[in-house]
Amino acid sequence: MVIKGGADPRVYDTYAGVLAQQSLLTCLPYMITIGKVIYSVDVVKAFQQIEDRHKHSLGVLGVRIPAGLPELPVENPFPEKYDDDQWLGLRRKAAVLIPGAIHRLEKAHYGGRHAGNLFVFSLQFELQKDGEYTLVEEAVLVRREGAGRDGIKNGVPCKRGAASEVLVHYIDDIQGAGAKMLTTLTQLGKNIKLGPIGELGEGGSDRFAGIDMEREGGKLYLSKKTYLKDIEAEKILQRAGGRRVTVDESMMEPPKEGEVDTSLTEEYRAAYGILGWAASFFWKRRVFYDELQRFTRNPTRRHLRNAGLVISRMQQEKERIEIRPLLPEGRAVHFYSDASRKPKTKEVRKGTIGFWGDETWSHEKGDEWNPVLFKTARSTKLHDHLYSAEMEALKQTVREAWRPCYLIDELTGKFPRVRFYLDSKGVYDSLRSGKSTAEPELQKELDYVIQGMRRMGVDMLRDVVWTPRELNRADWLTKPIW
Repeated sequence: MVIKGGADPRVYDTYAGVLAQQSLLTCLPYMITIGKVIYSVDVVKAFQQIEDRHKHSLGVLGVRIPAGLPELPVENPFPEKYDDDQWLGLRRKAAVLIPGAIHRLEKAHYGGRHAGNLFVFSLQFELQKDGEYTLVEEAVLVRREGAGRDGIKNGVPCKRGAASEVLVHYIDDIQGAGAKMLTTLTQLGKNIKLGPIGELGEGGSDRFAGIDMEREGGKLYLSKKTYLKDIEAEKILQRAGGRRVTVDESMMEPPKEGEVDTSLTEEYRAAYGILGWAASFFWKRRVFYDELQRFTRNPTRRHLRNAGLVISRMQQEKERIEIRPLLPEGRAVHFYSDASRKPKTKEVRKGTIGFWGDETWSHEKGDEWNPVLFKTARSTKLHDHLYSAEMEALKQTVREAWRPCYLIDELTGKFPRVRFYLDSKGVYDSLRSGKSTAEPELQKELDYVIQGMRRMGVDMLRDVVWTPRELNRADWLTKPIW
């Protein structure tokens, strides 16, 4: 696997850093709600290359400032190249350069550890320095007339307000929406060299951090079709000894005696990495990546075949995530929780998925648009009963729910209504009664879940819903079956 932009000749790309995908998924419905156009732009030459022999260095790129550098004059001698504001900015930067000192470059570098972090600070500083934008998540900045969650703006108590502009970035790739976003990016281009500003409107398409984006019928669709079309899944399947029709839990079992083939290590890790990037946004496929990562140190043909088959199926089915603008009425975040337990081994896998909907969103009709959060994880404990497994899964869901809810709070100016759905009748009854009668030793766990829900404003009788398993969206995240 290679880092995109590096010199490795192998064909499959991954990307430096980790995309804050759930922040992006939370912002996109709001972005197409407040703006008909999503603007995008790349920073020009934000990255430097670094030689392979230095790729594990914890240091950063820097230059030693030579003695005898001339001072920049107060009056701008190059008006055709720099306007007065840009020249003033250059003089400010030059003023901190000390002859003989090592100055850290603002550019990041491909191939080095923590590559993306070197540039991100400079970008966010430029957007925040005039007090117009506020960083509300690791890669999300907003502009608003009112105050944020703390009720303070410019040091003065102020009424809260919704964000009028939202900007999301993945290292040097930027996307934003709102009435003044074009002005913001144009101004940013005076201090940081930007490429051409693109516009994603109705009927248009764009790519952002390897994600294909298409606008159709007022909606936004996300896919990985461009990335997937160049993957030679059949070669992966041939190397694994042929294809199977389906992937099921038995095929995901740990290696049996004599199955491990260390000669497959490099190919397995490459296939697993491809699957990770391809499935990163597709919550129904995330469980396969999570299961297969356990076997990177002891690969088998069986697991390599599974990775190839999932990639092949994704290529054939051309899945897309649907993002819709939100009506002002009936907005709520719908969280689903589930767990699966293997009776023989007592192993448990937990699943969590959340959707941000409005009055048109329907649980009964199986709506799955506007996903804002998903997580699948194996429990570190063995569970004798499904009740305790479901309780642990719900605890995960309540804990993870805070992040998208806080971000929505920053975007809209108020905390969203929250609803929880689960298919365990025992846990559902415990939430309504406040007592863990099935397993009294889990009362503390139940109290934690109830307290977390109440802090979100959840009414146990109105906002906690029992659902049949076939309507529980989180079921997809608990079993690797396709």
